[in-house]
Amino acid sequence: IKVPEPFKKETKWRTWKESVLTYLNSKQGQASIPLSYIIREKDIPERNVIYQTVHDQLVNKAILYGPEYNRNNGIVYDLLQSLTLNGPAWSWISGYQQNRDGRGAWKALIAYYEGDAMQTRSKQECYD
Repeated sequence: IKVPEPFKKETKWRTWKESVLTYLNSKQGQASIPLSYIIREKDIPERNVIYQTVHDQLVNKAILYGPEYNRNNGIVYDLLQSLTLNGPAWSWISGYQQNRDGRGAWKALIAYYEGDAMQTRSKQECYD
């Protein structure tokens, strides 16, 4: 699986988001856990969930702290930085650069591109 294309002004968010998720699902970090656990939606795993695959279990139950997490989180940040550096999304993740916080950067992108403000902008564009 190849590295996703950089996020540019004309790039479609949802397609790009899925390409990043697919890429991170294919890459293993420390302890052989897919790097996609860094950008999973929930901070705390749900209890009593039966996962269909070992991959899903690893992604959804991996611990989000400690030295392995810190290394993997930095790897994800470096990827996001390289993909957004010269595009419109850079301003949303640049604040996470000092700590190389990939999870924080991803959450910032989600909040901007899928949050309430984006929904309001999308509705306004439709009305216009």
